[in-house]
Amino acid sequence: MDKKLEISQNDLNSENDLDSNGDLKSGKNFFQVDIMKAWMIFLVILDHSTTHDFLVQFGSPLWERIAIPGFIIVMGFNLGISFKEKGITTLKEAYSKEYFILKMKRYIIPYIILYFIQTIIFLLVYYVFQPDIIEVWPYDLEGLRFLGFTFLWGPGMWFIPALFGSILVFPLLYICFKNAPIATFIFCFLIEWFMHILSYNIYIDGWFFTKMFFTTHIFYLFSGIGMGLWISEDHEILSMGNEISSMVTIIFWILLPISLLYLIIFAQYGFYQLYNFMYVIGLGWIGGDYHFLSFPYSAFLFLIVLKIFPKKLDNKFSKIIKKISRSTYHILLFQILYFSIAYHFWFSLENGFDSHPIDYLWYYPLNLLITIPGGIIWQTIEFKFYKKIKENKIYGIIYKILLILAVGFYVFFLFSRYFFFIVYPIP
Repeated sequence: MDKKLEISQNDLNSENDLDSNGDLKSGKNFFQVDIMKAWMIFLVILDHSTTHDFLVQFGSPLWERIAIPGFIIVMGFNLGISFKEKGITTLKEAYSKEYFILKMKRYIIPYIILYFIQTIIFLLVYYVFQPDIIEVWPYDLEGLRFLGFTFLWGPGMWFIPALFGSILVFPLLYICFKNAPIATFIFCFLIEWFMHILSYNIYIDGWFFTKMFFTTHIFYLFSGIGMGLWISEDHEILSMGNEISSMVTIIFWILLPISLLYLIIFAQYGFYQLYNFMYVIGLGWIGGDYHFLSFPYSAFLFLIVLKIFPKKLDNKFSKIIKKISRSTYHILLFQILYFSIAYHFWFSLENGFDSHPIDYLWYYPLNLLITIPGGIIWQTIEFKFYKKIKENKIYGIIYKILLILAVGFYVFFLFSRYFFFIVYPIP
């Protein structure tokens, strides 16, 4: 197999190697990571199948709202593992042409396809058929196009800009971590705090667009990335074997009970009462529920997964989990498409599908049966496409066009985010 093609396929599957059948090789793959990613994507679908008010009455902050924090921890972990396995030691090696091409193929090209599909649906709905549309305000505001949102909003889309931002930031972060691990770990917290404080002071008067600039930024989630990086370096829960793990482990064990207490209060009283409490104790500048007070709990769960599950497993169950794991990004995109239709034509974002728990016994499984296979099929088709680009000239031309579009879209994305502060100036 051609070496360049092998790398391309590698990147499509979270930078793990593939065998001749397109399946992940267990020698380079962490089955624990597969478990974590599959678990989290199931929770993402649940989160988007219901309203937050519905789930919080069942203590969702302790078992369901962990989905995105779990993915953030895994992102940091994969960052450390993948660069370490490739032997990256310098910025020149990290910011290679191959790196950016792989990321264009891994993240940007699939999103361009989603963008194209949703644009067609948008044009047909708003200018041809013109059916009754359920509003999803404020997520249908045109200003969100500056963040790279599609014309037809779907839940989970806020995470896409954060993911795109990580492409530019992660190589530098890894090199800093390799040269100054403790300082980099602490810096991840400091920059997250800075982003939250800055966002709070700008958004205090209700400036939605500038708020979205911050909440969709990878820096807004950076403490979780730092924890994932630490776990990639030493993921023994009680490890105190060296200076790095000792210092960071102490910080982690201080934060863990605070994180657990925070989530218990959240589960007991709901987000708005929790926010009022945080404001009273001087932490009202912390936005949302994805931050340094929620990440330690998810990091602890990931550490448990790493501890109790084997690194390698080769049976029917593991193959199913691996297929789901390597397709999580495509599942995320497919469910954005699916729920964008559901929220615009079926049920409202505010009221959800139903207030009766019994109905979710069929509705949530239905959504899983649609979105999980949909994402897997999408990823499989994409894999087969890349496998043939060296054999088929038409496929090769299509690939080059998509790659050029991806680069153009990404450059536009990097600059368009800052148009917010021109179009919607801060008062």
